[in-house]
Amino acid sequence: MLTWIKIIIRVHNKMSKVSKTISTLRDLYLRGYVPQVGISGKDSFCVAHCAAEALKQAVLVNPNVGPLHVTTVDTTIDNFEIMDFLKDCHLALESYGEEFNLPIVSTFIHPKTQSRPLVQYIGRGLLLRTMNNQVGRRQCTSDWKITPLIDFTKQLKSKYQTDKILNLSGSRSSESKARAVALDLRNETIDVVTLTDMGYKLAPIKDWTLNDVWQLINKIENGDVESFGEDLTANLRMHYSAGNSGTCDLLVGNSTVNNKPCSSRFGCTLCSLVKEDLSLKNQIQTSNKQYGYMSGILELRNYMFNTLNDLELTRARYSKKLLNNKFIKLSFNDYSIEYRMKLLQFTLTLDALEIERAEEAGEDPKFQLIDYPSIVAIQFYFAREGGENWPGQAIKAWHDVHTLGNRYGIPKTEYVEPKAAATGDSERYFDIGDAIDNIGAVGLVTDEEENLLQSPHRVSSAYDSFLTLPFDNVKKFTIGENGKAWEYVEEIFPLYLDNNALKTGVCPTIILKDMINLGVIQMPQSQLYRLHNQCKIAQLVNYLTANSIKAEDYYLQFPTKVNDVDSLPSQNDDKPQLCLF
Repeated sequence: MLTWIKIIIRVHNKMSKVSKTISTLRDLYLRGYVPQVGISGKDSFCVAHCAAEALKQAVLVNPNVGPLHVTTVDTTIDNFEIMDFLKDCHLALESYGEEFNLPIVSTFIHPKTQSRPLVQYIGRGLLLRTMNNQVGRRQCTSDWKITPLIDFTKQLKSKYQTDKILNLSGSRSSESKARAVALDLRNETIDVVTLTDMGYKLAPIKDWTLNDVWQLINKIENGDVESFGEDLTANLRMHYSAGNSGTCDLLVGNSTVNNKPCSSRFGCTLCSLVKEDLSLKNQIQTSNKQYGYMSGILELRNYMFNTLNDLELTRARYSKKLLNNKFIKLSFNDYSIEYRMKLLQFTLTLDALEIERAEEAGEDPKFQLIDYPSIVAIQFYFAREGGENWPGQAIKAWHDVHTLGNRYGIPKTEYVEPKAAATGDSERYFDIGDAIDNIGAVGLVTDEEENLLQSPHRVSSAYDSFLTLPFDNVKKFTIGENGKAWEYVEEIFPLYLDNNALKTGVCPTIILKDMINLGVIQMPQSQLYRLHNQCKIAQLVNYLTANSIKAEDYYLQFPTKVNDVDSLPSQNDDKPQLCLF
């Protein structure tokens, strides 16, 4: 047994860093750690190789070690060719585990629906993250990748009844000065387990150079080293070569510097922490046949990046939050609902075009940016905010593209430089409490006379002196689970359209209420009061929208607070009537 281990080690003796990494990980298995490797690219590919080979050695000493958990966080907007490659890695690792009787578990992790990138951008109106507006931690990385990974780690701790879940990082100090500083600040080393805010961590290839990475990949590709990835390295090199304008010069030897060739980085296709996504651009230019289907994604990214600072085009002029239950802030804020509708139309069109391309090619679509839970979530946030031109505007857009076949091209744009807001655009606060009361905004209040679209049985759910519409009281906020999103979008909503139940004059918050009532949106009772007040604001905004008044223009009439509700036009037979329930 020990002789066999020595043979394996001798195979790696010309790559001392590789053998040292494998030896370190083997010892950690034997010390009771359960490693978790997140595969995302070439560096983590090497970590996965070392972790699998270490496991192969460790089980000879103790058959009960492990397992090795291999994960990939799918944000839904990662480079799609790289994501396909990662799926192949997972399959290969599973097969490798079966071949050598190794406990290897493969898992794809996804952010919660409400945290998905396009739900946040389009549904909630959160601004595209750039180096200019990013403060402190990278919120996108935290929401889309770190938080789901932390949740998964907690699940592993519970499953194995141990806190010795070990996250193996593919970070290297030579990647960048910032990466080196971050690794040192977290005290991550190549051989000593460190307790961080994400649990136990190790950076086993921290001291590897880019050259070291490609040396190992080259050894695997040539069959000099046994690995799960022997059939994958050619595609890996192809993708990185394309991201590097078609060149991938492997420098072998003892170089300790990070060489430029094959140093392409792939991340989210909408990432704007860099001014230009050169890797994606280079992929498309290198092989339009292989990568051209992502050109629309690049156009969307560039459109969002170029227009971010065009405040008149993109931004709402008032906050969606109510302070002290009555004060609203007026300033350039998150994306306006008008701009988000454009983004929605563009994104749905990209999905539809990809479906058409895949059908013609006889293959599955490479991506779906907005699925059924996502469009339901977007609709929920639209209705919660107010300002829709008609009820269910987001889901109508879905059917406009996917059912009626309409398409929306992304316009060409030039980058707009950041600029300071004009003097008159400084932050100001207005008391809209009286305005909300005087239009009869009632939030989620229900009574015996109320009829929702489904005319449900009345359920008395008392909370803070009001009776809510019927709803499912659950522990966690969820959107469209168990096929409910598909059912609502494809079966229930079209019936409302056919019956003309969503005509002009119906308050758009009816959709929000309906989705809660039907259990498409589920939430704890503790969150209902906040939603109740948010709906009151939405109903005020809907009132103004129905009467062709911009909310920001209405608020600007009052220098300190809203105190004259008589300035609101009275409703009559000549103007659309609102159903405020």
